[in-house]
Amino acid sequence: MGYDVWLPNAPKVQKPRSVCNAAALAYIGDCIYELYALGHFLFPALSIEEYNDRVTAVVRCEAQDTLLQKLLYLSAQERDVLRWGKNVGTSKTQTRRRVDTTVYNRASSLETLS
Repeated sequence: MGYDVWLPNAPKVQKPRSVCNAAALAYIGDCIYELYALGHFLFPALSIEEYNDRVTAVVRCEAQDTLLQKLLYLSAQERDVLRWGKNVGTSKTQTRRRVDTTVYNRASSLETLS
């Protein structure tokens, strides 16, 4: 179909931590998580405002923290990634002023796992 012309093969990475830091993985995971939320609420058709409100309610750090607390079965490797991602050092943002730092860090760890 032509996609193989522009779509490169994914590199085989033995040690992902040597390629990306936790903040980069959290950023990518946040993008992926938001795309899933956008796709989930796409149908039925809603107003843009309602669509945005529903997606925002799911992707905000409080909702991600709640979801993380409901995950029961994680492998040791996944728990290791969560610990690594929880220690993401970021500058002060409005999010960190809105919620406790521990909630923000747990949400970042889920994004890193994504």
